[in-house]
Amino acid sequence: MDGISSSHFKVMERSALHYWQAYVNPERQKKEATAAMITGTAWHTALFEPENYAREFVEVPEGIDRRTKEGKQLFADIEASGKHPFKPDEYKQPLAMAELARKHPVMAMLLNHENCIIENSIFITDEETSLTLKIRPDLAIMPCAQFPNGLILDGKTTQDASASEFGRSYWNLSYHYQAAFYTDVWQRFWNTAERPPFLYFCQEKDAPYATAMYSAPSKMIDYGHKRYREQLEKIVECHRKNEWPSYSKEIVNLSLPVWAEKEIDGV
Repeated sequence: MDGISSSHFKVMERSALHYWQAYVNPERQKKEATAAMITGTAWHTALFEPENYAREFVEVPEGIDRRTKEGKQLFADIEASGKHPFKPDEYKQPLAMAELARKHPVMAMLLNHENCIIENSIFITDEETSLTLKIRPDLAIMPCAQFPNGLILDGKTTQDASASEFGRSYWNLSYHYQAAFYTDVWQRFWNTAERPPFLYFCQEKDAPYATAMYSAPSKMIDYGHKRYREQLEKIVECHRKNEWPSYSKEIVNLSLPVWAEKEIDGV
């Protein structure tokens, strides 16, 4: 079952034409996963679904050269089976990261909570637009005595998990869409009194694989709610008109980043 997910809004924010290409165009081609995406998926699997790791990723013996006839065939056979081949170091890194991640006291508590659910899709019908909305939390705690509104956690790998750097990533990567959308859909699905807490578990990609846990700021969730509702209305309108515009057709006076303006003005 398809549905509107939080990733749709970032694409729609860029332009309706980009949204059409990504989600509407019947002839669109599926994008190949990048190496970074595959590594991120491996980490998610190792941490949240460790029982599936060996089913989805294969450790290729050291010394196998993918450029040789035998190497090409081995890699092709693994990929044809629906699995992803990893060199030994690539295979072990997500496992090592996950082992350290599970030692974080909050993560350990949540993973072992009796009401914990992992990678479960939730669908609702939006009352205002009649669109199907979908969320799929990495980890969630169903409403219970300890968490009356439930709890949602999203896992992120990053180069720098410090509060200042992740704060920049939060804004630059528009994570406010995800936090607002997930908590809104969750609240409406479970009919809780308030939105659930939304946590980010961050882990650095390089040794020592440092970890940190952050809560989504309430003012950013409120901002994200306003923004994603705007994008939903645009999606409905574009479907209704079957028009998917991109950028302005007018000549626009180019605006510069604030820091560039300050440098030009000598501030």
